[in-house]
Amino acid sequence: MAICKLCSQNKKLCKSHIIPEWCYANCYDENHSFIQFNGNKDAYNSTKFKGIYDKLLCKSCEVIIQQYEDYGKCLIDQTKVQITDNGFVKKNYNYKKFKLFILSILWRASISSRPEYKQVHLGKYEKQIKDLLLSNSITEESYFPVLLSYVFNGEKPAKGVFVEPSRRKMKNNQKTLYLFLIDGFLICIGVGDFSTTLIAHKNSLTREFFAVGVIKNIQEIPEFLELYDRLEEQGKFSTYKKLRKRTGG
Repeated sequence: MAICKLCSQNKKLCKSHIIPEWCYANCYDENHSFIQFNGNKDAYNSTKFKGIYDKLLCKSCEVIIQQYEDYGKCLIDQTKVQITDNGFVKKNYNYKKFKLFILSILWRASISSRPEYKQVHLGKYEKQIKDLLLSNSITEESYFPVLLSYVFNGEKPAKGVFVEPSRRKMKNNQKTLYLFLIDGFLICIGVGDFSTTLIAHKNSLTREFFAVGVIKNIQEIPEFLELYDRLEEQGKFSTYKKLRKRTGG
């Protein structure tokens, strides 16, 4: 028994996924496991079987989050993008549900004690998002604006590629942006109230359009390159390859 992070009641807590478990489908091997690479110098790669989770929510609140996750999965599964495309646009979608799906990931990352999400600190905005999730409320496009892009590695989508969320500051106003690379899907979330300039991009989430851009080369993402270089320098790719060879993977 502990305090649920969403309803604030003392209840039995579930193993709550920060990133929905279905996002890891492209990572799993025949044993339903995957290697989580760790870029910290004094840490090791680890084997995961059910994504990454934390004791956060009670069963009732898991159901609340689940409705947003279910809609997010449905919409993302419908998104078909080729590297030659300029992007993907869909009208007539549920802006509120998908926006709350994205905000639920940001919020869970902020309240989690997992080291993978140590860069995410929402401060006073944690309660604001919590209230939105509980009340199933809509936000303006420029409040916690969201930009979406599919990332390619060569000619293929970067499926199965994850990078721990990172924090950036905008040069003109020092507002905070968080970047999540989830299964080759780049999500950029602004914290708080932004001007409409950020949502003028062709890959911005609006009430009218579910728009997804295309990043044709994963090396355009500095956070990915920085992590890759650290892993390469520490020899963690070669360790992984030896492990997979030993286990027949």
